[in-house]
Amino acid sequence: MDVVELDGKSLLRIFVPESSQVHRCNGRIYDRNEDGDLDITDHTTLVAHLYQRKQATFSENKVFSYAQDDDVPQKILIS
Repeated sequence: MDVVELDGKSLLRIFVPESSQVHRCNGRIYDRNEDGDLDITDHTTLVAHLYQRKQATFSENKVFSYAQDDDVPQKILIS
């Protein structure tokens, strides 16, 4: 978070990283892009693409059936 001066006014700029989950606001699903937040709730194809994109980007929701305990550092298993 930082303060940016623009036209003699102070703006508070906040960086919000991309989430691995699909979130709702007031029961609606939005897809964020450079131009703004698009309400895609009633567009099932766009919602499906959003889920697919997030699954391809983030791995915490994937099951790696071939992974063994030895593949994970011991300190992570203990935590």
